[in-house]
Amino acid sequence: MIDWAHLYGLRADIGSDTFAKVIELFLDEADGTLDQLARPGAEIPRLLHMLKGTSLAVGFTELAAQCRDGERRAGAGAAPDLAAILAAYRAGREQLLAGLRLVNLAPAEAPSRAC
Repeated sequence: MIDWAHLYGLRADIGSDTFAKVIELFLDEADGTLDQLARPGAEIPRLLHMLKGTSLAVGFTELAAQCRDGERRAGAGAAPDLAAILAAYRAGREQLLAGLRLVNLAPAEAPSRAC
């Protein structure tokens, strides 16, 4: 679900303070994107593509895979499995925050929303 090696590399590259801000920003943006996906008339392929890219940037590999599958489905005229995408995000978010707390790297105020 989470590519920890990628996350630790990202932290090493940008520093702990910036890393915490990046994680907080990702969680906020992912929450907003997931809210948008649930709305009628949403630009699903675009939103899934964006969420896939940001997920990969922070090591959410399962969420990125679910978004990739959703993009393919939408491109073929089928509905993406939004429940699977949401479940992958929730599980990844929980795993990420728990893991970051263990090494004292969780954002100072992790967003309280969990979709």
